[in-house]
Order: sequence, then C-alpha cells, then structure tokens
Amino acid sequence: MGRRGRPAGPTGHPLPNQTVEVRPVLTALTSVTGFTGARGTRVGVSLDTSAGTPVVLRFWQTKTDIPADALVPCTGSGVVSFVPDPTSPTARRAAVEVGFFRVLA
Repeated sequence: MGRRGRPAGPTGHPLPNQTVEVRPVLTALTSVTGFTGARGTRVGVSLDTSAGTPVVLRFWQTKTDIPADALVPCTGSGVVSFVPDPTSPTARRAAVEVGFFRVLA
C-alpha cells in the first residue's frame, strides 16, 4: 500500500455490474463472520484501497453495485470491510480478502 491506504501500483476502476452484499451465516466456523449487534440497522462496506464513500447495505442478500469511481489495484489483493452501523458492544466487524485482476480488452 502507498500513502493513505491507496494502492502503490497501477490502479483503475471496477468494471460495471460488480456487486457486494451481506448474507446471514448459519455457522460460526468462519473467521470472517460479523454481527450487526443489538442496535445495527445497516452495514457500511468499504475497500481498503479506495478513499471513496462506503456502500451502505440495509437488507440481507440484496446486491448493491460497487461505485464505479472506486479506485482499486489492477492486480493483487485487498480487503473489503463490513462495519455495523450504528455500533454496539455486541457488534463485530468482518473483513474479507479479495483478489484484483486486470481485464484486458
């Protein structure tokens, strides 16, 4: 990573129709399991590589577009953070590692 959490190498914007969603997990066997907590009514989703505004999800299993103005690496990996909002003592964030691949036209 470069300065301020921005990618150090070449960057670009996500392709159209790239989405993100929150799904309920029926088991706690995964380390990426988050929890909205007692007060959570929405989840903020952000890429660690983009200084853009987080995507706000208000419903389970509803795909939402990743903003086309997000700045992401052309290759490599990054983390998508899922942050409960509002937070509470029982809320837990989740982080999912993702891969970035350059698409050649």
